[in-house]
Amino acid sequence: MGSLAGKLVTPLMGPYAVAKSALAAYVDAVRLEMGPQGAHVLLVSPGPIRREQADDDATFDRYADEVAAAGLPAEANRPGGGAPLKRLDPDRLAEQVFDACRRRTSELVVPRKVAWLAGLVEWFPDWGRRLLARFTPAPSKAP
Repeated sequence: MGSLAGKLVTPLMGPYAVAKSALAAYVDAVRLEMGPQGAHVLLVSPGPIRREQADDDATFDRYADEVAAAGLPAEANRPGGGAPLKRLDPDRLAEQVFDACRRRTSELVVPRKVAWLAGLVEWFPDWGRRLLARFTPAPSKAP
């Protein structure tokens, strides 16, 4: 399972983005190597997925001490580094994954509008990153 972070790097999410970008490269390699043998390899890159307690800020407090000890702002403990992303419905995401498997799609990026933004960043890096900066919060000072 990939992540939007493998497509778009936001403030405070660098290490996570590196891991998810590496996963995306690995999936591409497996697809190139196994595709000729008929294997279907799908990379799913979703945004934050809603959980039963996702609306409760306490859900993310499990790493709060580590974030504070590292001198990072509280946003570092939030999905997307505090970027304003709507959490995805897990049942709807599962349907989309099954559909992508049936269609033998190589990649599924959800929400779709973020896929467009990722494409802009890839094809027009300077312009795309300026646009991305408008939708992501600047990191605040550490406490």
